[in-house]
Amino acid sequence: MERRLDRLLALYREATPDPEPSADFFPKLWEQIEERKEVAARCRKWTQVFVAAAAALCLVFGVLAESAAVAPPAPPDVYSVEAEEDNGAESMLYAGFVPPSPRGER
Repeated sequence: MERRLDRLLALYREATPDPEPSADFFPKLWEQIEERKEVAARCRKWTQVFVAAAAALCLVFGVLAESAAVAPPAPPDVYSVEAEEDNGAESMLYAGFVPPSPRGER
């Protein structure tokens, strides 16, 4: 088992050689780190813009919903509707006329 592991590790070392140290190793490393920081900063900025826009839209829709929420008209008053439709004896009484009684009495 140990031999198989040693052979596997040897194959791995052959497939991935150690990088040669050079004078620009650290500058390139810092360059990569700074690029990742820039990407993270851009993502953070876009996230903040998106959240602010979503909050503004919620506020606008809330104001629009509140202003559009007008109270529904009240149902018509039953008595006023009946009074408008009634042209019979009751309206004549209010006008000062007395309708004739069914038996002919006054």
